[in-house]
Amino acid sequence: MKKIILILSVIVSMQSMNALDFNKDDFCVNFGMFESIVVYKNTIYHIFDDDENTKVLSKIDRPQNLINENGYVNIELPTVRTVLLDYNGRVVVSRVNGNRKELDTDIGFEEPKEIKASSELIENVKNVQVKYDSKYPFYFLKSQKEIGTFFYDDALPWVPDIKKDDNPYLEFKSINGTASLAILPGYIDINNQKLFKNNSRIKTIEVYDMDINKKIGTYNLNDFVGYTVVNFPQKIKYIKIILTEYYPGNKYNDPCLSSIVINPDNGPDKAGLWYIQDLIKRKVIKS
Repeated sequence: MKKIILILSVIVSMQSMNALDFNKDDFCVNFGMFESIVVYKNTIYHIFDDDENTKVLSKIDRPQNLINENGYVNIELPTVRTVLLDYNGRVVVSRVNGNRKELDTDIGFEEPKEIKASSELIENVKNVQVKYDSKYPFYFLKSQKEIGTFFYDDALPWVPDIKKDDNPYLEFKSINGTASLAILPGYIDINNQKLFKNNSRIKTIEVYDMDINKKIGTYNLNDFVGYTVVNFPQKIKYIKIILTEYYPGNKYNDPCLSSIVINPDNGPDKAGLWYIQDLIKRKVIKS
């Protein structure tokens, strides 16, 4: 992966966010049918709750800084290990041993139509040809009734081939139109977390409504392992995203894009604070 020069742009509009502060906020995330991780005050709990039997499976002291040097939130308790992502004030959990072969079925989020990119990087990794396909960002997240919302720990991002592509862009169509997108820039790989900062991350994008060939706005994306939600003044069906500015990588400056969610939930659910209060009321955890 090669170095490139940053592209300057003028910011005419900014993103709307409901991001969590993992180092300060109380929150919880459910996974499986009966389990959750609860982060409350100075303690992290692994809870089992099937309505008939509620118990703390394990707990540890909350570290002063949950976000590691690579920008990830790693949770390691005696009974569970996982990685968390902020998704517009909600929390999603990694799925261990995710497999891209599963992505053709049971998609829990809107699947776009007619995905088109200006280019797709193809490179050899350990003598294997790898294509960073433009469809990958739309299948990074998945939702199953039994598990909840999770993300794949071995997913690949879309990466344009900037050696040949001076104007990287991504186009797609939303069936019913969308007034917002949740975007996760960077190379997200929980098994090799240095890839996030080693590679370039997208800093600024321009969004166009291609049905009327009109620029909707310019948006900044934050530089951490979590989603940025960008809001539009009206619904758009035929969307074009142009990459205009990047945060430079420590080693490479190929801009990576791991996830796009069409029509994301707008506004936080307070990350399960109601459930934390319920656990306190039932004396499962201490206030």
